[in-house]
Amino acid sequence: MTPDLPKNRAHPLEGIEREDIQITDIKVTLLSYRLKPEEQWADGDENVVIWKT
Repeated sequence: MTPDLPKNRAHPLEGIEREDIQITDIKVTLLSYRLKPEEQWADGDENVVIWKT
């Protein structure tokens, strides 16, 4: 059975009861890598050298 939801919701889950969860662990996988010196380039706007992508 669908609960009675507000017609003009500001968020898709507004009015829907959710389970109280806690995030206890997270694993991060870095997708960037260092560029070789010959692959680095200067950024004209910020005056910095791009060394990681």
